[in-house]
Amino acid sequence: MAVGDVVSQISATSGTFTFQPAASVQVCITQFITSSQYNDNMYGRGNINTTNSIRITGGGASSGDPHISNWAAESHKFFLDNSSYLYFAAYSSQRCGFSGIQTA
Repeated sequence: MAVGDVVSQISATSGTFTFQPAASVQVCITQFITSSQYNDNMYGRGNINTTNSIRITGGGASSGDPHISNWAAESHKFFLDNSSYLYFAAYSSQRCGFSGIQTA
């Protein structure tokens, strides 16, 4: 892959996956993808390790949890590399994922 290439991945139904770019590769995630209204989860790993998840939701949520859909007026750009990467966990019978661009 080269700088400017589109990068994307989506889970299998109820699946999980880790997206960790290769050494010396950087990816900017510009879109998170979900088929769930409230329950898909994303966790930081490596240098952005998190113990709590950020929920990726397709609908508005009012529970006060950190839902990505509530960031509608904010930038959805996450820069990932081999040391700072993400783990995705789709809710029961749902799918989640991302798309982005390789920047380095």
